[in-house]
Amino acid sequence: MFSSWGEVQEYAEQDSAAAELKAIVELVDAYGPQQIIAAVQRMVDEDRARVVVSTVHKAKGREWRRVRIGDGFTPPADEPRARGVHPAEARLIYVAVTRAREVLDISGIRWAEARIRQNRRTSVTSTPEGVPLAALPLTGQLQYPRSPMSTFLSRHLPRTERVVGSYQHRSRDLPPAVQPMDERRPDYAALGHTVDYRLRLSLGRSPGSAVLAGVQLLGSTYPLEGSPPPEVRAALHAAGTRLLAALHAHLKGASRLGEQELTRLCHVAGFCEAVYRNGVFSRRRNLLAHADAHITLDQLTAAVPVYVLDDIAEQMELADRPFAPFRRLPDEQRVCGPVFTGSSDLGGADADFIVGGLLIDCKATTRPHTINRPAVQQLAGYLLLDYDNTYAIDRVGLYLSRQGALLTWSVPEFHTALGARVPLPRLRALLRDHLRQAQRSASSKEA
Repeated sequence: MFSSWGEVQEYAEQDSAAAELKAIVELVDAYGPQQIIAAVQRMVDEDRARVVVSTVHKAKGREWRRVRIGDGFTPPADEPRARGVHPAEARLIYVAVTRAREVLDISGIRWAEARIRQNRRTSVTSTPEGVPLAALPLTGQLQYPRSPMSTFLSRHLPRTERVVGSYQHRSRDLPPAVQPMDERRPDYAALGHTVDYRLRLSLGRSPGSAVLAGVQLLGSTYPLEGSPPPEVRAALHAAGTRLLAALHAHLKGASRLGEQELTRLCHVAGFCEAVYRNGVFSRRRNLLAHADAHITLDQLTAAVPVYVLDDIAEQMELADRPFAPFRRLPDEQRVCGPVFTGSSDLGGADADFIVGGLLIDCKATTRPHTINRPAVQQLAGYLLLDYDNTYAIDRVGLYLSRQGALLTWSVPEFHTALGARVPLPRLRALLRDHLRQAQRSASSKEA
């Protein structure tokens, strides 16, 4: 399935179906294959072992006389008690407790029963963390089949496989995707944000309001999980403010910046946006996490890895031809990070680009020959949330930044392929009523 270890790492990092593989990847990255092999070779055969340690997955179909459930299921101490038990987690617990023939020690899962009872009523309308599904942003709702947006799309635009098939047919002859070659484990998520910002700058637009919101959040007293001390947040806020000013001056022509300098600034900007999007100060692979009270913007940009500069340069070179017509459009027809009339009817929704009536979602994946149902539904969701046709969208498309390929569909073609049975204006009105009713229901339950 994979042509390099980097592809395995990306798959484990980004695909929800790779949960079990992710643990193996992290183990190999942390200790290296030789140390793991040596540890395995020191083990005794199971028939001579006094204790057998197993994952639940590997224990399926087997039994032992005595079984103890370990602490692997125990949630973190700081996790809100309102969180329920995820269905996948509950299925694993069931497998674990049915491995014992005579004696079962359930001390590792006593917390689960109370949570299941407490959250049984809310589990249908909330995430495992207790967040109402109606309050999630568009991309979050598409992860839950029972969310308001997912149920609406499944009912009114159910034929996503037709668009998937069309995409696969059009993408089959595309060249291999460019990707970092000299980095053991690239941060693909951060690279995706960086190329998105660079494309926006090439269209004469700023990285977007979410970066500004992240910078402001760092400078506030709002509590953030994992947040550094106030003096460090103040220094990061000052650096972020300088970053935004530098990009603004570049766009206005007051102080033009070079390609590598723009890439460095955009890469740092991505971590500022992540603070706003996630509501936490993540320390995993985060340039901001190593800051102290004396950090400066120059120090942050200097810490951007070289592979980032090379990778973004390749992607921007590929974008020259497909984005050239968009750069010639009138100013009002180059919209980056568009927010829709219906964005406020859920937890938010902002697309990548709308240029000359073409709605584009940018994909920086190294495996562009596959597309999933949520990617198609995301495009459909953006299209429907433009209730009053503010952007006059007449085409939708996916831009594959690592191949420089733009695949588009006319709105009637896209609408029909998805199995729509009513005209687009009517469908938008139905979605508006559906989302607002879901919000009212969620509010009444909270009250």
